[in-house]
Amino acid sequence: MKNSKLNLNGIELVCFDLDDTLIRGIHSMMYLAILVHKFPEFMRFEQMKDRFPSWLRSESAKLNLAKGLEISVIENRFGKHLKELRNIKETVDKLHEKGIKCAVISTGPEPVVATGCKRWGMDACAGSKCEIEDGRLTGRYIEHMSERGKGAALADICRQLGTTAQNTIAVGDGFSDIELFEACKISVALNPFDENVSKQTDYTFFTDDLMSVFFPQ
Repeated sequence: MKNSKLNLNGIELVCFDLDDTLIRGIHSMMYLAILVHKFPEFMRFEQMKDRFPSWLRSESAKLNLAKGLEISVIENRFGKHLKELRNIKETVDKLHEKGIKCAVISTGPEPVVATGCKRWGMDACAGSKCEIEDGRLTGRYIEHMSERGKGAALADICRQLGTTAQNTIAVGDGFSDIELFEACKISVALNPFDENVSKQTDYTFFTDDLMSVFFPQ
């Protein structure tokens, strides 16, 4: 169904993806490279990613570019560099008024994910865990989300917030979100980059305003 009104009856949690769902254009890993003035190096890694032994090795090399980056810089420059969907916080606030909690599950670096969640008033988040020492990134992962799996992250968040996947809406844009789409009661493709993603979901929306997805005028 495209742009049909979502039924929020019985829903206790909305779980969002981050990259290309709530933020557009510059994604979370690219953001870190920009902050340390290593965007050209980042793009070289993107162009040669097929030469790495694995996708995870490629992601680890990109994170290493941000070695030494202060967490406070990630937090303070989020709104300056990243293009956010309109009315994210306003939508979260309105969902809260209905007793519905909100979370983000992303493969992006957890310090970036957590910054967005705090900015928007989310109730929980999960991202790829990064090693931090003295308030700075070491450039190494503790655990990448691809190793843990978004389904396992969702189960942890549901336990934390006292709900289940059967009372949850999953919102994402790509194939990495299919695990969540399959687990949750309702699945929403938001600005999907591939029509085959839409085929995996209950609803599809193309919009730059999150409010129009949940509370259309």
